[in-house]
Amino acid sequence: MYAFATHGIFSGPAGERIAKAPFKKVITTDSMPLIEGFKEKVGDKHGIVSLDLLLAEVIRRTHLNESKKDLYTKPVY
Repeated sequence: MYAFATHGIFSGPAGERIAKAPFKKVITTDSMPLIEGFKEKVGDKHGIVSLDLLLAEVIRRTHLNESKKDLYTKPVY
């Protein structure tokens, strides 16, 4: 089982709970900083998807008055 979240706010005992949970992996974006020691607690059970290319493309299209509609249906990378 996989879990996906846009903004992974892993506070308190979240690392320990994820490490013990039956998830194969929890995937989040890099929109929130991880608390200190989180990666050490969960190991390879956490993956991160970067938003940098998507945000850069949104900024570019906004600056040039271009449509952002297809960003919801096509990957930008």
